[in-house]
Amino acid sequence: MRVALYCRVSSEEQVRHGISIDAQEAALTEWANDKTVVGIYKDLGVSGRKPYTKRPEMMRLLDDVEAGRVDLIAFCKLDRWFRSIKEYYRVQDILDRHKVAWRAIQEDYETETSSGRFKVNIMLSVAQSEAEKTGERNKAVNAYKRAKGEFLCGNTPLGTKLENKILVPNDDAWKVREMFSVFLSTGSVYGSIPILAERGVKVGNRSLRYVLENENYLRVGIITPEEWHRAEELRGEKRPKAVNTRTYLFTGLVYCPECGNRLSGMYSKDTYYYRCPRFYQDRSCHMSSCIPEQKIESYFLDTLRQSMEDANIRLLSAKPVDPSPLKRKLDKLADMYLADMISKEKYEREYKATKAALAEAEAVKKPIDTEQVMSTMTAYSTLSREAKRAFWYRIIKKATVSKDGIDYTLSYT
Repeated sequence: MRVALYCRVSSEEQVRHGISIDAQEAALTEWANDKTVVGIYKDLGVSGRKPYTKRPEMMRLLDDVEAGRVDLIAFCKLDRWFRSIKEYYRVQDILDRHKVAWRAIQEDYETETSSGRFKVNIMLSVAQSEAEKTGERNKAVNAYKRAKGEFLCGNTPLGTKLENKILVPNDDAWKVREMFSVFLSTGSVYGSIPILAERGVKVGNRSLRYVLENENYLRVGIITPEEWHRAEELRGEKRPKAVNTRTYLFTGLVYCPECGNRLSGMYSKDTYYYRCPRFYQDRSCHMSSCIPEQKIESYFLDTLRQSMEDANIRLLSAKPVDPSPLKRKLDKLADMYLADMISKEKYEREYKATKAALAEAEAVKKPIDTEQVMSTMTAYSTLSREAKRAFWYRIIKKATVSKDGIDYTLSYT
């Protein structure tokens, strides 16, 4: 078996928890001593919530997956792989297409069964929620440090230095004053650059903009508040518009039982609701009810166990589908296409549909481990709204919702 070993750590985690790359690599190498290791992929200082496209070694690993060089990916723990549910499933789709599995060598996870995939989803939701809480705590700590005048990280800006963690002006502070002075007189970044060069301050367009937008110079007293606000006006800086930060748990999952249209979310008086947009737009639907989100969520939570048990009964009582006719149909389609009896478009359409039906017939379906699933549900109340939304998106395939009742199907059965 050809195995790829993946390690990841952010610099903050390494300092706080000692999750070093070397320790991960040693554990993975020892585990893979009887396997063929095709490569070790190490992302340093990369957050688990970042898009996978921002991880250089992850991208190199996926290139090898798509080239057919990898059978199994191993990492120490699930949170070393991903802390974002969305990014996890984007990569998982790539792995599924190339039939590449993964394994967390220090944890008990698998994705071969419905309950296993459910457990992975729960733990990813918890990891994402914890990462979000950590981010909120870090923001609070950083805000406190800024209020005290402490400089947080990175290189000190031009014209400053650190004294007891506090930024203070240094001998180059005059250059910053010149930049603001010339810009305030010209009102132009491009027009300021040649004048500054004549005064002994060589600076490029990007660097000058960085200086003019850096509030540290106001905090340490290199420029006055009047100069800062005047420069801000000349830059034409616009305040960011307010954005809708509300997260609706079930948009895209809930449908109108009358017209079949997706219900849209609305927020009123500290409560989330869902309603049919066709009623409010042109009265082409008669469902005028606004369904509280809490009612839908409570119904899902209360009935999930029974829904899984019912799905198991249907699974165990269903007769297996014979894949032979589907295989013969694929051969017949190929013969008809080669004989020019059907068009390319029709061949591709029917081939795709038949192939999907064959995969469904040949799939080994196992009953859901209801007790394991319900035990993982104890973490649900601790999740953020974003994590709860991702959780339901992996479980619910579709639900019809009205004031008279709710009906839904599970997506992982």
